[in-house]
Amino acid sequence: MTLMSTTTGTVKWFNDEKGFGFIAQENGPDVFAHFRQIKSDGFRSLAEGQQWFNDEKGFGFIAQENGPDVFAHFRQIKGDGFRSLAEGQQVRFKVTQGQKGPQAEEIELI
Repeated sequence: MTLMSTTTGTVKWFNDEKGFGFIAQENGPDVFAHFRQIKSDGFRSLAEGQQWFNDEKGFGFIAQENGPDVFAHFRQIKGDGFRSLAEGQQVRFKVTQGQKGPQAEEIELI
């Protein structure tokens, strides 16, 4: 029988390339966390600065105020742990020319 409960904790570390890490519980041992267990909406509509971002695939597009939409990959989002873009977040980024069009680099959440 599997014991399941809901609790809170803090991400201790997470390896984006391998897709797993550990969560430190407030009261209890650290818990293994695999990226497939992270609840997300997957493909979702975004507003004010973003067209959409797919957490499962790790990419999406950012809408520029003046210019074409820009490809955004999770590896270009500055920060530790699980890197994603959420609905309504404002971002600052550099636009470079990729093989298939403009892409965002050094994405910062502001």
